[in-house]
Amino acid sequence: MLRQPLGENDRRLILLTEAYGKIAVIAKGARKGGSRLSGSSEPLTRGVFTWAEGRQRRFVTSVNPITSYPALRADYMRLICGLALAEVAALSLPDQAPAPEIYHLVCQGLERLTTDRDQVIVLIWVLDKLMEAEGQAPNWTRCSLTDSPLRETPAAVSARAGGFVSPEAGFVADVFLVPAEALIALERLKERPEPPTKIPYSKECLRVLVTIWQGMLQHPLPALQSVFQEISNSYQ
Repeated sequence: MLRQPLGENDRRLILLTEAYGKIAVIAKGARKGGSRLSGSSEPLTRGVFTWAEGRQRRFVTSVNPITSYPALRADYMRLICGLALAEVAALSLPDQAPAPEIYHLVCQGLERLTTDRDQVIVLIWVLDKLMEAEGQAPNWTRCSLTDSPLRETPAAVSARAGGFVSPEAGFVADVFLVPAEALIALERLKERPEPPTKIPYSKECLRVLVTIWQGMLQHPLPALQSVFQEISNSYQ
């Protein structure tokens, strides 16, 4: 769940549900001190939400909280990885289009972000699987423009092309270079039902995913950018 302030006291919530897909609801008075909806309208809260249908909006009537993922909130890196996952899911899914596979994938990702030692590897895995579940994942080892196989390293990647770009494709303005091993690792992740413990060239894998997701969504991804900046700083 993500939230936005609305008026003086309310919040607009974006809920990812198993039965209804992505739903926007209003939590009346959630920003008031002592409101029964205050804690339940925090980002990354999982619960059973009940709402009433208005003429133009839905209004939350009750919430039965399941978890607020306290382990995520106790660790900055885990928290921004969780927010990055929620950010991408909220922006990529259409409204009111049931997507149970994506719902369970996001829930699995949040659970593993609380338990796994390397939360960045979990985020890379779930972002790659999410792209695949939405039918937008390229074959990372074949050129998005010519379908020729990956042979060279470093390899060129383009957001405009949506993946790897071979030399045979000609000039593409927005390409950047990554080790070929990073693209091979991303392709192999599609076969993994759970996050691995290690990913070769994880920083470069995340860079590829950040760039391609931003290109697909045409929208800023501040939480995802923050994760990439944090791991970039750790490499210095």
